[in-house]
Amino acid sequence: MDSELNEYLSEWGERLGLYRGPDFQALPLPERTRILGPWLVEQSLTMVYAERGLGKSMLLLGMAIAVAKGERFLTYSAGTPQRVLYIDGEMPPRELQSRLVLLSNGTVPDNLFTVSAPHAFDPWADLNDPFGRTQLDDIIRNLKPKVVILDNLSTLMPPKRENEADSWVEMQHWLIQKRTRDGLAVVLVHHAGKGGDQRGSSMHEVVLDTSIRLTKAPIEGGTGEGARFVMQFMKNRHFYGDDAKPMLVELTTNEAGAVWTAKPCSEPSTEKQAEAKALQQQGLSQRQIAEKLGVGLGSVNRMLKAA
Repeated sequence: MDSELNEYLSEWGERLGLYRGPDFQALPLPERTRILGPWLVEQSLTMVYAERGLGKSMLLLGMAIAVAKGERFLTYSAGTPQRVLYIDGEMPPRELQSRLVLLSNGTVPDNLFTVSAPHAFDPWADLNDPFGRTQLDDIIRNLKPKVVILDNLSTLMPPKRENEADSWVEMQHWLIQKRTRDGLAVVLVHHAGKGGDQRGSSMHEVVLDTSIRLTKAPIEGGTGEGARFVMQFMKNRHFYGDDAKPMLVELTTNEAGAVWTAKPCSEPSTEKQAEAKALQQQGLSQRQIAEKLGVGLGSVNRMLKAA
C-alpha cells in the first residue's frame, strides 16, 4: 500500500501541492523579505480602502516612489530599491503626471513604471476580462516588478459586478497566482462603503494578508491643505503589537515638494460607533443594529469593539 501511495505522490504530489508532512517541512522555501515596513513584504496581498477624496492614491503613489527609490516612508524603513508597477484606472494622465512630480520632489525614479489606463490606445484594463488579465500578465512578465499596485478596483474591475461574490473568484485565483508563482507583492486600492468597510463583496478580503482602512482625521490648525487621515489595520496576518497600531498620517506641501509625517494614534472613533454602542445598550442585537445603521454585521462587530 505504501509503495502505491509513494508512486502516487511521486507522480502527482508536486502538481497538486500534496506532500507528506516531513516532505513539506523540508521544502527549500525562501523567507518572505520586507519591502517596506512590516506589512509590504514579498508574496503579499494588501488592500487599502477609504472614502473618495481622502488621499488613498496619494498615499500609494508616495509609497510606490519610496519603494522604487529605496527610501524611508512614513515610519517605515525600506530595503534596496525595487521595481514597482503602478496601474491607474481613472486619473487624467496630466493629473497622474503632476502627482508623481510633486510626490517625488521632482525626481521620478527610473524603476517606477506606470500604466495610465485612460491614456492607453487600446482599452484593455478590465481585469474582469481574461484578456485584460492576460495583457497585465504580459506586462509583468516583461517588467518583472517586485510590487504591483492596482488603483482602483472600481475602475479596473467595473462596479456592475462588484457586489457579486462569484465574480471575484477568477480575480482571486489570479491574485493567488501572482503571489505564489510570480512572488509579487500586490496592493489593491478600493473605496469604502456607507458603513466604512470596503465596498462590495466581503470575498475581497478573504485571501488578503493585510487590509488597511483610511478614515478622515480632523484638521488641527494650519490651512487644512494636503491630506490628513488615520491609517488603521483591519487585518494583519503576519505582524502584531506596535506594528499593527493605527497611525495619524499627514501630507503637506512646501517649496521643496511633498512632506509626509506619521505618528501613532488611538483607534479612530466615529459617530456610527457611538450610535451602535447606544443601540446595543438599548438591547438591540448586532443584526438589528446592522439593519438600523445600514451596514454589515462585520462592521457592527468592529464598531462595538472599538467604541
